[in-house]
Amino acid sequence: LLDAVYPRNLERFARCFARLTNRGEPNLLRTLAKLEAFGLVEMLTINRRRVPVAKLARLSVEIDPYTMTDRIEAYPTASLHPA
Repeated sequence: LLDAVYPRNLERFARCFARLTNRGEPNLLRTLAKLEAFGLVEMLTINRRRVPVAKLARLSVEIDPYTMTDRIEAYPTASLHPA
């Protein structure tokens, strides 16, 4: 699975990612743009193609609808740039 979506296979990346998420490529690209705007992913340009890279290893959101004690915890990835 990782081999199918790793940036060295850029020709298949968007198609495979769209298939994995059961979304059309244009819809997926719009969603990725929103995630980039929120700072959750970084879109790298590799060989003239934009490839999403997660900026967080883990995101934890705790919502309590009855109090004002909601929490968001973000755990950044070790490296943003793939090897």
